[in-house]
Amino acid sequence: MSAPEMEEPAADQATGSLGEPTSGDQVDRYQNTAVAAFHQQARLAELEARRDQLVAENAGLKARAKKLGDMFEEWRRGGFQEVIRGKDEVIRVLRTRVEREIADGASWRRSAEFFRAIAERRP
Repeated sequence: MSAPEMEEPAADQATGSLGEPTSGDQVDRYQNTAVAAFHQQARLAELEARRDQLVAENAGLKARAKKLGDMFEEWRRGGFQEVIRGKDEVIRVLRTRVEREIADGASWRRSAEFFRAIAERRP
């Protein structure tokens, strides 16, 4: 196989030593292409930065919506009074849970004391 041959540029397509065009029209097209590419890269960087801002903002909004989502639905159903009723229900359930855990702890403590007394009586 022979090495590919380099084509000589035509007279109207003269290029400089680094491959850039040398004729007037070609220089203008080359510069316009380079400027356009630069502007495209700058615009792309700008859009990527804006996208990153929007992603961060979206994450914040999702976290807020997750935190306030139930209250918003209650508010939509019955306004502020419905939200208060919902929070009162949460408080009632938590109080019941605390009372039950206190009672369970007292029961376990009595059982532990009972079995400790039995164990101490045995030789």
